[in-house]
Amino acid sequence: IHANTLSAHLAASCANEQGKFWELHDAIFAAQNEWNTQATSNPRKVLDRLAGEVGLDMARFGACFDSQRTLPQIQANAAEGTQRGVSSTPTLLIGNRLYPGGLPYDDIKKLVDSLRAAPAAAPAPAPAP
Repeated sequence: IHANTLSAHLAASCANEQGKFWELHDAIFAAQNEWNTQATSNPRKVLDRLAGEVGLDMARFGACFDSQRTLPQIQANAAEGTQRGVSSTPTLLIGNRLYPGGLPYDDIKKLVDSLRAAPAAAPAPAPAP
């Protein structure tokens, strides 16, 4: 994780408040070479441009970003990932197993199909009264 990651998280979560999380997510991902720490120590200009390009209300976006009001949720999500053993990006959770570094599509499909085909676990018996 690099220093500009938090800014990218804030931008995406602020876009989510306007129903455009995925639009900004995709734009941020595609423009990594413009906002990462090797490119700039201040990614805000790039993130603002991308937010405008996906059609966000820039006053609302700026107020959200500046207040960092989504920071507690971002921190909670990061803590949950750490608690579950996520230590790299990407990491997939399929069933109850982590796959750090991602997998090819065919491998993911095989795993998901095998889990869907497996019989459901029997429910635990109710405790005695």
